[in-house]
Amino acid sequence: MKVIAVSGSPRKGRNTEQMLSSALDGAASRGAQTKLIRLYELNFTGCKSCLVCKRINAQRKCYVRDELSPVLEELTTSDALIFGSPIYFMELTGVLHSCPERFYFPFVTYGTERQTFFERKLPIGFVYTMNVTKDWLREMPIANRFAEVTETLFGVAPEIVCAYDTWQYPDYSKFEHGIFSVEQKKRHRDEEFPHELESARQLGITLVEKAAKFHDERTV
Repeated sequence: MKVIAVSGSPRKGRNTEQMLSSALDGAASRGAQTKLIRLYELNFTGCKSCLVCKRINAQRKCYVRDELSPVLEELTTSDALIFGSPIYFMELTGVLHSCPERFYFPFVTYGTERQTFFERKLPIGFVYTMNVTKDWLREMPIANRFAEVTETLFGVAPEIVCAYDTWQYPDYSKFEHGIFSVEQKKRHRDEEFPHELESARQLGITLVEKAAKFHDERTV
């Protein structure tokens, strides 16, 4: 059992990566092998619309060759995936968008006989970290088209976990922050972020349990 977490954050070791690490800890507690991939350490592009993956009898994979290529191969053979991103302008970061863009698209079919070329169920989770509160998020939902089509392509609805009102700067006195309450953010970091980390840990456990169930169904 292998679970891969993909970080779309440019900030190593900060909120998003802490959430992903907690999710991987949860997966490891159920016996899974785990791996964290940092997209900002790789040189790659988004989909180039070459459409080779849509040719008749083509292999259902991305044919663009760059430093993301071996990552996409790993994702295809994993038992569960977790994509993590800070939320910028209520959307995923650019690199996090480019990765599932190239991972998802080869499995999209333009035919009428089937909905996906992916051959099995693959549990997928999304972890979001953001500077806004949960109440603010209700007014302006996160745009993530990949989460919307995950069930169609991979056979199971995605799991989503969020961390809100995140602690953004090591030292707020050095930055403009007038629209934020530092006291509120510190309180959230100290009191609520540990619970959010635990939710991420439970996400990892849930994905492993789902993957084990799907594996058993295939081998019956």
